[in-house]
Amino acid sequence: RINIMSRVHDTYVASPNCNQPHCTHTQGALYLPPPGPDDPTGGQRAIGTEERASKMKELWERWTWLEDYSSQHAGQSAYLCGNFLSIADLTWFPTAVFMEFLLVHVAEWPVLFADVQNGQTQDFFADASWGDWVQLEKWNPGPVSEKMARRFPKLSTWYPKLLQIDQFRKVRGEILGFWLRERHFDGLDADQDPRPRKRFPPIKKAIGFAVDNAKRMLWMSSTIELVADLTPRQAVREAVGAIEVSSGVQIWTPPKTAKTLSASTPPQQIAGSSLAQVGMRPTPY
Repeated sequence: RINIMSRVHDTYVASPNCNQPHCTHTQGALYLPPPGPDDPTGGQRAIGTEERASKMKELWERWTWLEDYSSQHAGQSAYLCGNFLSIADLTWFPTAVFMEFLLVHVAEWPVLFADVQNGQTQDFFADASWGDWVQLEKWNPGPVSEKMARRFPKLSTWYPKLLQIDQFRKVRGEILGFWLRERHFDGLDADQDPRPRKRFPPIKKAIGFAVDNAKRMLWMSSTIELVADLTPRQAVREAVGAIEVSSGVQIWTPPKTAKTLSASTPPQQIAGSSLAQVGMRPTPY
Protein backbone atom coordinates (compact mmCIF):
# COMPACT_ATOMS: atom_id res chain seq x y z
CA ARG A 1 0.00 0.00 0.00
CA ILE A 2 2.82 2.40 0.81
CA ASN A 3 4.49 1.68 -2.52
CA ILE A 4 1.35 2.10 -4.60
CA MET A 5 0.47 5.40 -2.91
CA SER A 6 3.95 6.72 -3.61
CA ARG A 7 3.89 5.41 -7.18
CA VAL A 8 0.54 7.01 -7.98
CA HIS A 9 1.82 10.31 -6.63
CA ASP A 10 5.03 10.26 -8.65
CA THR A 11 3.47 8.96 -11.84
CA TYR A 12 0.20 10.86 -12.02
CA VAL A 13 0.65 14.05 -9.99
CA ALA A 14 4.12 15.38 -9.39
CA SER A 15 6.46 14.18 -12.16
CA PRO A 16 6.62 14.87 -15.91
CA ASN A 17 8.06 11.33 -16.29
CA CYS A 18 10.20 12.28 -19.25
CA ASN A 19 12.28 15.21 -20.48
CA GLN A 20 10.69 15.42 -23.89
CA PRO A 21 9.40 18.87 -24.92
CA HIS A 22 5.85 19.64 -23.85
CA CYS A 23 5.76 16.82 -21.26
CA THR A 24 4.68 18.44 -18.03
CA HIS A 25 3.52 17.19 -14.67
CA THR A 26 -0.13 17.23 -13.67
CA GLN A 27 0.31 19.72 -10.84
CA GLY A 28 2.03 22.03 -13.34
CA ALA A 29 -1.47 23.03 -14.50
CA LEU A 30 -1.48 25.30 -11.48
CA TYR A 31 1.78 27.16 -12.10
CA LEU A 32 3.03 26.63 -15.67
CA PRO A 33 2.09 29.31 -18.24
CA PRO A 34 -0.14 29.11 -21.31
CA PRO A 35 1.49 29.30 -24.74
CA GLY A 36 2.26 32.78 -25.96
CA PRO A 37 4.11 35.88 -24.76
CA ASP A 38 3.85 34.91 -21.08
CA ASP A 39 5.73 31.65 -21.67
CA PRO A 40 9.47 32.00 -20.98
CA THR A 41 10.20 28.44 -22.16
CA GLY A 42 9.49 28.88 -25.86
CA GLY A 43 6.66 26.35 -25.66
CA GLN A 44 8.76 23.67 -23.98
CA ARG A 45 6.71 23.73 -20.77
CA ALA A 46 3.62 25.70 -21.75
CA ILE A 47 0.19 24.15 -21.13
CA GLY A 48 -2.68 24.74 -23.54
CA THR A 49 -6.37 24.94 -22.72
CA GLU A 50 -7.31 21.34 -23.47
CA GLU A 51 -4.27 19.92 -21.70
CA ARG A 52 -4.80 22.11 -18.64
CA ALA A 53 -8.40 20.91 -18.43
CA SER A 54 -7.36 17.28 -18.45
CA LYS A 55 -4.69 17.91 -15.83
CA MET A 56 -7.17 19.64 -13.53
CA LYS A 57 -9.46 16.66 -13.94
CA GLU A 58 -6.53 14.38 -13.13
CA LEU A 59 -5.78 16.31 -9.94
CA TRP A 60 -9.34 15.80 -8.74
CA GLU A 61 -9.25 12.16 -9.71
CA ARG A 62 -5.98 11.39 -7.91
CA TRP A 63 -6.86 13.18 -4.68
CA THR A 64 -10.21 11.41 -4.55
CA TRP A 65 -8.40 8.13 -5.23
CA LEU A 66 -6.02 8.79 -2.33
CA GLU A 67 -8.91 9.61 -0.02
CA ASP A 68 -10.79 6.44 -0.92
CA TYR A 69 -7.77 4.12 -1.00
CA SER A 70 -6.43 5.32 2.35
CA SER A 71 -9.86 5.19 3.97
CA GLN A 72 -10.43 1.67 2.67
CA HIS A 73 -7.12 0.25 3.84
CA ALA A 74 -6.24 2.40 6.86
CA GLY A 75 -9.69 3.38 8.13
CA GLN A 76 -9.81 6.25 10.58
CA SER A 77 -6.12 6.04 11.46
CA ALA A 78 -4.17 9.27 11.70
CA TYR A 79 -1.89 8.59 8.74
CA LEU A 80 -2.30 7.39 5.18
CA CYS A 81 -1.29 3.77 5.79
CA GLY A 82 -2.20 3.25 9.44
CA ASN A 83 -1.25 4.44 12.90
CA PHE A 84 2.31 5.20 11.86
CA LEU A 85 4.13 7.62 9.60
CA SER A 86 5.33 6.16 6.30
CA ILE A 87 6.92 7.15 3.02
CA ALA A 88 3.37 7.66 1.73
CA ASP A 89 2.84 10.56 4.17
CA LEU A 90 6.28 12.00 3.40
CA THR A 91 5.57 11.79 -0.35
CA TRP A 92 2.10 13.29 -0.48
CA PHE A 93 2.50 15.99 2.19
CA PRO A 94 4.68 18.48 0.24
CA THR A 95 2.30 18.22 -2.71
CA ALA A 96 -0.62 18.86 -0.36
CA VAL A 97 1.16 22.07 0.66
CA PHE A 98 1.31 23.05 -3.02
CA MET A 99 -2.43 22.34 -3.21
CA GLU A 100 -3.20 24.37 -0.10
CA PHE A 101 -2.00 27.48 -1.85
CA LEU A 102 -2.40 26.82 -5.57
CA LEU A 103 -5.87 25.24 -5.63
CA VAL A 104 -7.23 28.26 -3.77
CA HIS A 105 -5.15 31.13 -5.14
CA VAL A 106 -4.98 29.99 -8.78
CA ALA A 107 -7.86 27.60 -9.49
CA GLU A 108 -10.26 29.03 -6.87
CA TRP A 109 -11.33 25.59 -5.67
CA PRO A 110 -12.99 25.29 -2.28
CA VAL A 111 -10.53 24.85 0.57
CA LEU A 112 -9.35 21.27 1.12
CA PHE A 113 -6.04 21.69 2.93
CA ALA A 114 -5.64 24.20 5.76
CA ASP A 115 -3.77 24.56 9.03
CA VAL A 116 -6.79 24.02 11.27
CA GLN A 117 -5.81 23.79 14.92
CA ASN A 118 -8.37 23.74 17.75
CA GLY A 119 -11.10 24.52 15.24
CA GLN A 120 -9.43 27.66 13.86
CA THR A 121 -7.48 28.12 10.62
CA GLN A 122 -4.13 29.62 11.54
CA ASP A 123 -2.57 32.63 9.82
CA PHE A 124 0.74 32.01 8.10
CA PHE A 125 3.53 34.53 7.53
CA ALA A 126 6.57 33.67 5.45
CA ASP A 127 9.98 33.73 7.08
CA ALA A 128 11.59 37.17 7.21
CA SER A 129 14.41 35.88 5.00
CA TRP A 130 12.03 36.13 2.03
CA GLY A 131 11.88 39.93 2.34
CA ASP A 132 10.56 42.82 4.37
CA TRP A 133 7.08 42.37 2.88
CA VAL A 134 6.25 39.16 4.73
CA GLN A 135 4.52 40.64 7.76
CA LEU A 136 2.19 42.58 5.49
CA GLU A 137 1.06 39.62 3.38
CA LYS A 138 -0.32 36.77 5.45
CA TRP A 139 -1.74 33.54 4.07
CA ASN A 140 -4.96 32.06 5.37
CA PRO A 141 -7.12 30.07 2.95
CA GLY A 142 -10.01 30.05 5.40
CA PRO A 143 -11.72 27.01 6.91
CA VAL A 144 -12.00 23.74 5.06
CA SER A 145 -15.10 23.79 2.85
CA GLU A 146 -17.97 21.75 4.27
CA LYS A 147 -18.40 19.96 0.96
CA MET A 148 -14.69 19.21 0.73
CA ALA A 149 -14.73 17.94 4.30
CA ARG A 150 -17.56 15.56 3.40
CA ARG A 151 -15.78 14.29 0.28
CA PHE A 152 -12.34 14.17 1.92
CA PRO A 153 -12.94 13.39 5.60
CA LYS A 154 -9.56 11.67 5.93
CA LEU A 155 -7.30 14.05 4.00
CA SER A 156 -8.84 17.21 5.43
CA THR A 157 -7.90 16.03 8.95
CA TRP A 158 -4.68 14.23 7.99
CA TYR A 159 -3.06 17.46 6.80
CA PRO A 160 -3.44 19.54 10.00
CA LYS A 161 -2.52 16.45 12.02
CA LEU A 162 0.86 16.34 10.28
CA LEU A 163 1.31 20.05 10.92
CA GLN A 164 1.44 19.29 14.63
CA ILE A 165 4.88 17.80 13.91
CA ASP A 166 7.61 20.46 13.75
CA GLN A 167 9.40 18.95 10.75
CA PHE A 168 6.25 18.99 8.64
CA ARG A 169 5.50 22.54 9.68
CA LYS A 170 9.01 23.58 8.64
CA VAL A 171 8.57 21.99 5.20
CA ARG A 172 5.26 23.77 4.76
CA GLY A 173 6.85 27.08 5.71
CA GLU A 174 9.58 26.72 3.09
CA ILE A 175 7.13 25.84 0.31
CA LEU A 176 4.53 28.47 1.16
CA GLY A 177 7.25 31.09 1.50
CA PHE A 178 8.21 30.59 -2.13
CA TRP A 179 4.64 30.78 -3.42
CA LEU A 180 3.81 33.81 -1.29
CA ARG A 181 6.87 35.56 -2.73
CA GLU A 182 5.54 34.80 -6.22
CA ARG A 183 2.18 36.25 -5.22
CA HIS A 184 3.97 39.30 -3.79
CA PHE A 185 5.90 39.86 -7.02
CA ASP A 186 2.69 39.51 -9.03
CA GLY A 187 1.29 42.46 -7.08
CA LEU A 188 4.20 44.76 -7.92
CA ASP A 189 4.38 47.14 -10.84
CA ALA A 190 6.38 45.79 -13.78
CA ASP A 191 9.34 48.09 -13.07
CA GLN A 192 9.55 46.76 -9.50
CA ASP A 193 9.13 43.06 -10.29
CA PRO A 194 12.57 41.39 -10.54
CA ARG A 195 11.13 38.66 -12.78
CA PRO A 196 10.70 39.14 -16.54
CA ARG A 197 7.06 37.94 -16.45
CA LYS A 198 4.19 37.59 -14.01
CA ARG A 199 3.53 34.09 -12.68
CA PHE A 200 -0.14 33.64 -11.81
CA PRO A 201 -2.13 36.29 -13.75
CA PRO A 202 -1.64 34.57 -17.16
CA ILE A 203 -2.61 31.20 -15.69
CA LYS A 204 -5.70 32.62 -13.99
CA LYS A 205 -6.62 34.30 -17.28
CA ALA A 206 -6.23 30.97 -19.11
CA ILE A 207 -8.47 29.24 -16.59
CA GLY A 208 -10.98 32.08 -16.77
CA PHE A 209 -11.01 31.86 -20.56
CA ALA A 210 -11.86 28.18 -20.38
CA VAL A 211 -14.59 28.83 -17.83
CA ASP A 212 -16.16 31.60 -19.89
CA ASN A 213 -15.89 29.95 -23.29
CA ALA A 214 -16.29 26.26 -22.58
CA LYS A 215 -18.96 26.04 -19.90
CA ARG A 216 -16.29 25.47 -17.25
CA MET A 217 -14.96 22.45 -19.13
CA LEU A 218 -13.72 20.01 -16.50
CA TRP A 219 -13.04 22.47 -13.68
CA MET A 220 -14.93 22.42 -10.44
CA SER A 221 -16.90 25.50 -9.52
CA SER A 222 -16.95 26.88 -5.99
CA THR A 223 -19.89 24.59 -5.22
CA ILE A 224 -18.00 21.47 -6.33
CA GLU A 225 -20.15 20.94 -9.37
CA LEU A 226 -18.84 20.19 -12.82
CA VAL A 227 -21.09 21.86 -15.33
CA ALA A 228 -22.22 19.12 -17.69
CA ASP A 229 -24.77 20.76 -19.97
CA LEU A 230 -22.12 20.08 -22.62
CA THR A 231 -20.13 16.90 -22.75
CA PRO A 232 -16.47 17.46 -21.79
CA ARG A 233 -15.50 16.72 -25.38
CA GLN A 234 -17.95 19.28 -26.73
CA ALA A 235 -16.64 21.79 -24.23
CA VAL A 236 -13.11 21.18 -25.42
CA ARG A 237 -14.17 21.61 -29.06
CA GLU A 238 -15.88 24.92 -28.25
CA ALA A 239 -12.82 26.21 -26.41
CA VAL A 240 -10.52 25.10 -29.21
CA GLY A 241 -12.77 26.76 -31.79
CA ALA A 242 -12.83 30.00 -29.83
CA ILE A 243 -9.04 30.02 -29.55
CA GLU A 244 -8.62 29.33 -33.26
CA VAL A 245 -11.00 32.13 -34.19
CA SER A 246 -9.36 34.65 -31.87
CA SER A 247 -5.74 33.75 -32.56
CA GLY A 248 -5.70 32.12 -35.97
CA VAL A 249 -3.75 29.20 -34.52
CA GLN A 250 -4.81 25.70 -35.46
CA ILE A 251 -5.18 23.46 -32.41
CA TRP A 252 -5.63 19.70 -32.25
CA THR A 253 -9.29 18.74 -32.01
CA PRO A 254 -10.34 15.33 -30.63
CA PRO A 255 -12.19 12.93 -32.94
CA LYS A 256 -15.90 12.35 -32.60
CA THR A 257 -17.18 9.73 -30.21
CA ALA A 258 -20.53 8.34 -29.20
CA LYS A 259 -19.70 8.73 -25.50
CA THR A 260 -21.80 11.47 -23.86
CA LEU A 261 -22.38 12.80 -20.38
CA SER A 262 -25.77 14.30 -19.66
CA ALA A 263 -26.54 17.31 -17.51
CA SER A 264 -27.72 14.95 -14.79
CA THR A 265 -24.46 13.02 -14.66
CA PRO A 266 -23.07 13.27 -11.09
CA PRO A 267 -19.95 15.46 -10.86
CA GLN A 268 -18.01 12.66 -9.20
CA GLN A 269 -18.79 10.34 -12.11
CA ILE A 270 -17.52 12.92 -14.58
CA ALA A 271 -14.37 13.61 -12.57
CA GLY A 272 -13.78 9.90 -12.10
CA SER A 273 -14.12 8.94 -15.76
CA SER A 274 -10.91 8.03 -17.52
CA LEU A 275 -9.64 10.12 -20.40
CA ALA A 276 -10.54 7.27 -22.71
CA GLN A 277 -14.11 7.22 -21.46
CA VAL A 278 -14.67 10.89 -22.22
CA GLY A 279 -12.81 10.54 -25.49
CA MET A 280 -9.95 12.86 -24.65
CA ARG A 281 -6.40 12.39 -25.83
CA PRO A 282 -4.11 11.05 -23.05
CA THR A 283 -2.01 13.84 -21.58
CA PRO A 284 1.80 13.46 -21.53
CA TYR A 285 2.81 13.83 -17.90
